[in-house]
Amino acid sequence: MSRGLNKVMLIGQLDGVVEMRHTPGGRVVSSFALAVPREWLSAEGKQHYEIDWFNIVAWNNLAEFCHQLESQCLLYVEGRLQTRSWEDESGKKHFRTEVVAHEVLALVPDFKV
Repeated sequence: MSRGLNKVMLIGQLDGVVEMRHTPGGRVVSSFALAVPREWLSAEGKQHYEIDWFNIVAWNNLAEFCHQLESQCLLYVEGRLQTRSWEDESGKKHFRTEVVAHEVLALVPDFKV
């Protein structure tokens, strides 16, 4: 198989609280939403503003670090994209794409995007 590349780098604002839990095997996992704003001008010169939302997942020591972060802080997140699927009780298949973080840095405390 040929080599591939799966790398994501984001700078955005932590939205809400970081949820932390333990797997049945004892591993620590945290998850949170990251809001990443973007702006652009249309061909007519009108300014547009949107926010892209990313689901972030961190494991072990990084999960514990993330659990201590304050809501609304500005973060740098580096990791890889992962899509997982599962079936609910009624047999309906669900998909979720998330960033599995390898590095999370708080950039500027109390900075709001």
